[in-house]
Amino acid sequence: MSKEETNLIATTQGAIRGANFEEKVAIAAWDSKPIWSIVTTSDHMINPSLLQDTANKIRAKTPVLTASHVPMLLQPEAAAKVIDH
Repeated sequence: MSKEETNLIATTQGAIRGANFEEKVAIAAWDSKPIWSIVTTSDHMINPSLLQDTANKIRAKTPVLTASHVPMLLQPEAAAKVIDH
């Protein structure tokens, strides 16, 4: 990954809001809205099996891409197609 790509991701992804992990969810969006989740086969951050299991639990449509944790860099057109749904 180039320095420019690294900077772009760091700038646009933003920080995680710690309080999110403490808040209770009354109604999960995946109960009433369509959900997509990209499963990447070469992810070294999150095990691909865990990605698939989690996607199955929320009944997500799961395109599988041969990519790492950042499919938007390795397969930008395929990632954009999923987002564009």
